[in-house]
Amino acid sequence: MGAERVELLRPAAGDTILDAGAGTGNITQVLAVPHARVIGIDFCAPALERCRRKVPAAEFQIGDLTKPLQFEDATFDKIACSLVLHYLTPERQTFALGELFRVLKPGGPLAISVFASGFR
Repeated sequence: MGAERVELLRPAAGDTILDAGAGTGNITQVLAVPHARVIGIDFCAPALERCRRKVPAAEFQIGDLTKPLQFEDATFDKIACSLVLHYLTPERQTFALGELFRVLKPGGPLAISVFASGFR
C-alpha cells in the first residue's frame, strides 16, 4: 500500500488510527499526521523497534492478527492493513478481518492491500 492508497483514509487530527501489521513503519509514517493518535501493531518485536525510531509520534505494540486484538470494540476511526492478510490461511484471514471490523468504529474506513494470488 503506497502513500497514495493510505491517503484514501484521509488521516486527520483527532483520528485514532490502527496500522495492523505495521512492519517497519512505512505506512504508519504516512498515517501519523499531527494530532492523530496512531497505533501500529506487529508480531515482530525487532520491526517494532525500528518503527519506534522511524515514527516517534506513533505508539507501537506487539499484536498478532491471528489472535484476539487487545483493543475494545469500536476503538479506531480508521484502519490500514497492508501486505499482511495474504500470508494467512483462509480461516485466519476471516478471523483477522472479523477482529479488524470489531475494533473499527461503525462506518469507519478499512484500507487493505494484498498480493492477489495469496488472498482467498
